[in-house]
Amino acid sequence: MEGQNHLNPYLLKLQTFEQNVKENCQKDVGLIQDTNLDFKEDKLEVKTLIEDIISSFKMQAQIKSIDLSYSVNESIPRFIECDKGRLWQILFILVYNAIKYTNQGYVKIKIESTQQDLEQEDENCQILNIKIQDSGCGILKENAPNIFKFLHNIKQKQNVNQNGMGLGLTICGKIIKAWGGQIDFKSVVGDGTEFDLKIPFKNVQSDSDGSLRLQSFDKVSKYNLNPKTFSDLNQSTKYRILLVDDDAFNLYSLGLLIKTRGNYKCDNVMNGYDAIKRLKDSFKLKEEPYRLILMDLNMPLIDGMQTSIILRQLHESHEIDLTNTKIFLHSAIQHTLEDKDGVFDGILEKPISFKELDGILSSL
Repeated sequence: MEGQNHLNPYLLKLQTFEQNVKENCQKDVGLIQDTNLDFKEDKLEVKTLIEDIISSFKMQAQIKSIDLSYSVNESIPRFIECDKGRLWQILFILVYNAIKYTNQGYVKIKIESTQQDLEQEDENCQILNIKIQDSGCGILKENAPNIFKFLHNIKQKQNVNQNGMGLGLTICGKIIKAWGGQIDFKSVVGDGTEFDLKIPFKNVQSDSDGSLRLQSFDKVSKYNLNPKTFSDLNQSTKYRILLVDDDAFNLYSLGLLIKTRGNYKCDNVMNGYDAIKRLKDSFKLKEEPYRLILMDLNMPLIDGMQTSIILRQLHESHEIDLTNTKIFLHSAIQHTLEDKDGVFDGILEKPISFKELDGILSSL
């Protein structure tokens, strides 16, 4: 249970992440589904924003003995104008991934300003050049073309959590492209990865009275695509869904996706023992039963198969009620599983198919 205790403070930090980007999160999922993306014009202090990111991951870095550091070049103005929530979100996702796939060594954030080398209509626009470097496991050459694809699972070494959904990198890629920026990377297996970002910004200039004034900021080109049509889902009843996964970002991302598909309430737990306890407590309190449990397979302490077997046994002994509850395996390694006893009602594969997800939700 010690590992679980280490993750709890991180979940508190994740709540900070959700609070900072809550106005944009619905649009992010819409962006992946081919809708427009809007940007704000915020005044921000770059150094303060980076220190906030570092603070968010300080405990995770200490747990893994990772040297987490940053540097901001003197060429960067103290205050700049760009979308603070978007920039915070991009850095959060990339630093999260860097720490996740690094078992020892370092994660570094380097920021410097350059003259414009992107296609921007405003010649006064400057470029924020951000490099995020890690000494992690690296990215396999055959996986490189897929890292920005929706919910793509990048399989790496056995001792690294291999089941990340990849929604974060998809969001980063689409946001930066819509912003008029660029994102590239280079990686060597066993040595680490470096992401190189170029994001447009403007200086915050001072008026004659010494007060700060924002320059006008021409809106960048939006991602002009047609939204897809959702399945006809039940909107009248708020069904409860339990998400079981040891990865905090997976829980956050999947919960967000499900909420955009209909009237659902998602609860999250990070291991099998907590899932069992949650079902028992819910039964004792005579709460509305969960209509769906999405169960990750590869988790610490007790895996998804063992957890689901125990849940079925508890149902047989009338300690919980699964009469109207479906348990779906949610995993990228479903081909290694033999479910001869029919423990699961089905499988929701990673990467996620909207059609499959809609089909499962509409059957509840």
